[in-house]
Amino acid sequence: MQIKKHDERYELRFDYRDIEGNRKFKVRLFNTKLEAKNYYLDFQSKIEDQKYRGNFLTVKQYLKDWLMQIETQVAISTYQRYKIMCEKTISEQIGHLKMSEVQAFHVQRMLSDIRASGLSQTTVKHAYRTIYRAFKMAWQVDIVKENVVAKLDTPKVVKGDIFPLQPKEQQKLVNQLDIDFKLNKREGELQAWQNKVFFTLALNTGMRRGELGALQFGDINWEKGTIMCSKAVVCPNGKIGEQIVKKPKNNKSRSILLYQADLKLLKQYKAFLNEEVLRLKCSEVLDEDWLFPSFKDTYNHRNTPVTLWTNRFKSILKRAKLNSARLHDLRHTHISNLLADSSVPIKAISDRVGHSSIAVTCDIYGHLMPSQTDTLMNDALENIGKRLYVS
Repeated sequence: MQIKKHDERYELRFDYRDIEGNRKFKVRLFNTKLEAKNYYLDFQSKIEDQKYRGNFLTVKQYLKDWLMQIETQVAISTYQRYKIMCEKTISEQIGHLKMSEVQAFHVQRMLSDIRASGLSQTTVKHAYRTIYRAFKMAWQVDIVKENVVAKLDTPKVVKGDIFPLQPKEQQKLVNQLDIDFKLNKREGELQAWQNKVFFTLALNTGMRRGELGALQFGDINWEKGTIMCSKAVVCPNGKIGEQIVKKPKNNKSRSILLYQADLKLLKQYKAFLNEEVLRLKCSEVLDEDWLFPSFKDTYNHRNTPVTLWTNRFKSILKRAKLNSARLHDLRHTHISNLLADSSVPIKAISDRVGHSSIAVTCDIYGHLMPSQTDTLMNDALENIGKRLYVS
């Protein structure tokens, strides 16, 4: 940029690149040097703004494109959460705004509205993570000048939203499974067997719903008394019958030691299935067959849709006259049972349930083991005191 006096006026000369990257030149005359300088600064600001497509793209339009971009980059369940959050919440709140118009206070107000509507703090945090990631990519590809969401603090999720079943509730659940099983079978013999095995394993191994649904008989090591968790099933659109087998959460396969009683139950269950298969004049149950097959008049080697287990669990809870609980709470219950025994190392518990690290276990369940922490701390302080204050 050059400003030179030309007769009684000032000549401004400068080059720039347009929105398509083409180099161009501009020459203008002004009465004062200050006018020339201000014109140049204003022109550069406009050129800079034109670089960003966010001046023309609405949030709703961008989120639609963003979802297409990340669909193959994240887990199916994660993509579904992003999609629902974008379409049902974010687009409804700020979808009409241009991307360049969105300020931090717009996002903060949206998060406050979600919280005020009665939704959980976890949902608020999911909304934050979704829009943060979307705007981060928008900034990286020059759709917006900055990721305004980064100016906000990540919403805190209050610990203690973990509700393991209490000992009496666990006993009522186990008793109800036994009652249904012995009655043979309120919903049919096959379902009675499956309910008994599925929910017993959920309570005694801490496996997630999708991990249990992906089990095959070949995953059981009958000699060692272990079961291998190396995959999970998910429903991409939450629809019954549409299932995809993927790696377990955190991509962590693990061998889980079983109670001897549960190993015995699995042997009995396999024997029952073999009888059913023979009755239907099919071959015997194979290692590659699902642990929880779905069949009535024929053995089609398909597994029971994973979404049905949630409905079955609700039905069992109702018969057991238990307060509302989620199927995932059986996982919380198993972990809390292990934590109650101070002889079990945290690392062993973390590995058993497939957490990405010990830190995750402590962060989620630390409030369930205060007495253990206090006992260990008291012992440590006492030992230190003995060393420091030896008379």
